[in-house]
Amino acid sequence: MINNIHVKMEVIKYEDRRSVVRNFMSKNQDMTDKDVAEYFLKLGIPKTTVYRYIKRVRNGQDDKKNVGGKPKTIFTAKEEEKLVEMFDRRTNVSVNFASRKLKKPWHAINNWFIDHGIKRRVRKRIPMSSEKQKKKQRMILNLIS
Repeated sequence: MINNIHVKMEVIKYEDRRSVVRNFMSKNQDMTDKDVAEYFLKLGIPKTTVYRYIKRVRNGQDDKKNVGGKPKTIFTAKEEEKLVEMFDRRTNVSVNFASRKLKKPWHAINNWFIDHGIKRRVRKRIPMSSEKQKKKQRMILNLIS
């Protein structure tokens, strides 16, 4: 007993095809992988793609593919409390200081502050200058002002 899907697979978005296969397999649990593959081959999905979808359904993976790259930094509730306490009405604490204390990347802490609307201070980088360069900079500042 096959629950027919009379929709051309070209019409269905590429991302939604995996969920169509998953739903079909859940409704027709008595069908083998080969039967499912043959059904979707008739609808126009390539054989390797169908078997990849079937494998993902059997392994219990989500419909969405895993994104590559470095995983997002997650803050525990205790770390979030420390961050709020560290920056609560204090202007002399920098994001770099907090990153050293919590051993987390500074950009993750900065993004966390942006997401939560907390004011923070990012220390401005001062280039390394020799004494001669500093003297010249002071002279230029004096001329301007």
